Order: sequence, then C-alpha cells, then structure tokens
Amino acid sequence: MANASRNLTPVSLELGGKAPFIVLADADLDLAVRSAATSRYMNCGQVCICNERTLVHRSIYDQFVTRFVEFSKSLVVGDPMQANTDIGPKVSLEELEKVEAVLAEAVAGGARLALAGGRPTKAPIDGGYWLNPTVLTDVTPDMPIMTREIFGPVVPIMPFDAFEEAVS
Repeated sequence: MANASRNLTPVSLELGGKAPFIVLADADLDLAVRSAATSRYMNCGQVCICNERTLVHRSIYDQFVTRFVEFSKSLVVGDPMQANTDIGPKVSLEELEKVEAVLAEAVAGGARLALAGGRPTKAPIDGGYWLNPTVLTDVTPDMPIMTREIFGPVVPIMPFDAFEEAVS
C-alpha cells in the first residue's frame, strides 16, 4: 500500500485471516451447521473471509459435529458450472498439495479425521484439482491448522466452555 500510494496506483490488498465461526450453546443447530458449511465450503474454501475454524460450545459440540459431518457428506463435489455442485476444484495442484500437507501435519499432531475427505477416487470431470470436504476434531488452539490459513474444504472444529475462551 505504501509503495502504491507514492504513485496513486490502485491496489487491492488481501487482508483475510483466520476467521472463526463461533457457535454458542443457544444456537439453532440446523442454521449453524448450514451457515458454517456454506462459509467454509464456498468456492472450495478459497475465500479469504471463509470460516477458517469452527468453535462450538462444549454443551452442543457432539451434536454439532455429528450434524456437520452428515451435512458435509451430502455435498456434491463437481463441475462448478453445474447447479447441483456444492464444491468445485482447487485452483492449482500446488494449492491442493499445500492443503494436503497442512492436513497431514494436523493429523500427525493429534487431530482426528471426523470426515476423511481426501481426493475423490474418480475426478468429477476431467481436469481440476479436487478435494472432498474434510472435518477435523481433537484440535488445539496452538496447532498450525488452527493458526494458518487453510484455503481449502477442511474444517477444524474445537469445543470451548465460555465465550471469552472462544474469543481468546
């Protein structure tokens, strides 16, 4: 921005981060599941303001995870030009491999695959870099999957006990 301002050059800055999706104990679970999924999976998770990590009040955590996994299983990975497609391809092989590496690191660090995702056994259409929805549990705040941008259809879900804990 500083360099561009010297010449009045138009600039667009990517200032996304690690946006949390916080689900409180009194949430409408169906709405929360749909909203969390839409926010994470739109454009294969390649949106800077996506739900990057889902924090759920411990009292409803198990219910939320069960519903979220079932909802995620129902999504269609395919041709983004088709109306019934929910998740299209990653932008490149390099980006797909980055997501796979972050995912592998999380699992090696103790995260559990509640929904394994992975590459489809058969590509929905020729070309493209495909990744099925993936849901992780048993994550901790210090794991890289919880602190670095994922940029793919991977959702780490972590419980919390108090709103202040979720915010911190």
